[in-house]
Amino acid sequence: MAGFLLPHAVVAVMIGAYLSNRPWAFAVPTWAFFAGLVVDQLFMSRVQVALAPDAGRRGWRIVLYAWVPLHVAAVLCALHAVAHLPPDTTILSPAFLTIVIGTGMVGGTLGGAIAHEFMHAPRTLERVAGVGLTSLISYGHFTIGHVAGHHRLVATTEDPATARRGESLYSFLIRSCAGGAVLAWRAEARRLRRRGRAPWSLENRLFQIAGWQAVLYAAIFAAAGGTGVMCFALQGLVGASLLEVMNYVMHYGLQRRRLSSGRLEPVRPWCSWNSRRLATMYLLCGIGLHSYHHCRPSKPFTKLTLPGSAPELPGGLFAMFVLAWFPPLWRSIMDPLADVWMRAALTRTRPVMSATRVVP
Repeated sequence: MAGFLLPHAVVAVMIGAYLSNRPWAFAVPTWAFFAGLVVDQLFMSRVQVALAPDAGRRGWRIVLYAWVPLHVAAVLCALHAVAHLPPDTTILSPAFLTIVIGTGMVGGTLGGAIAHEFMHAPRTLERVAGVGLTSLISYGHFTIGHVAGHHRLVATTEDPATARRGESLYSFLIRSCAGGAVLAWRAEARRLRRRGRAPWSLENRLFQIAGWQAVLYAAIFAAAGGTGVMCFALQGLVGASLLEVMNYVMHYGLQRRRLSSGRLEPVRPWCSWNSRRLATMYLLCGIGLHSYHHCRPSKPFTKLTLPGSAPELPGGLFAMFVLAWFPPLWRSIMDPLADVWMRAALTRTRPVMSATRVVP
């Protein structure tokens, strides 16, 4: 389990460096990102079985709960830092941008993976923690749209978080951000109607999240002024964008079929891309084993395995995140791979679900 505390170590170093007045403090998450990229590409070792087969819920919760105060502290450090920048500093200055990008990377990559675990957790407190973490990047509605919408519609054209073959990351970000909000509203309205409640009521969790977000922004304005609000909003934009890049990479070009009955086929391992590189596994809490997560969403990351037949990305997630920003290069690599898996899916009915066997 110790390996899964690497994200915590990265943020702890950033916070410690800032408290020690190190000018490079907020560059630490960016360094960690590229260090993860290098490790993934140089060391081709891959996780073959469950990440931590002997770990119980206690170890899983230690990893998740230990993150929350660190993420909050990172945001507070960022707000304190921008509040004490020279008066003539602009939002385009290197100092301001370093703070915004570093803090956004904490929330969108390292924190995004941990928030994702909280979203699927069995306890209400843990799901609330997921909302809280995503609210730190101003994206709290994502928790509802992801669990109730994305998991139901994944690998279909109805799912805004599934990138279509040939779709660039830039057009996907616009479609997924806007569509994700609509999907969250529809999911919440459906939940309330099943309970005999009206969507336009205070029982709507989206209104509750929006209220909490407004209180958070008001508190930041009172404590750090307009500059603090600008920093918080922009780092949230960075974090939310990185969270959506993760969606783009993990589902690009993969589609489920409609059966003769008109219903969608069940979610299969070939509906998600996977990456078993070491840095991806430990810095992103096993999110690289994405096929098994979509087939068994209630499983914690410590219990995930890779199905016997599932698509694997040609690199670690950090490398794929960078590649996605260059659409021609991305398509030249990923379109042929997606085509291979879609052709294979037409002839495959029940893929082998094995904890130990992995198809290269």
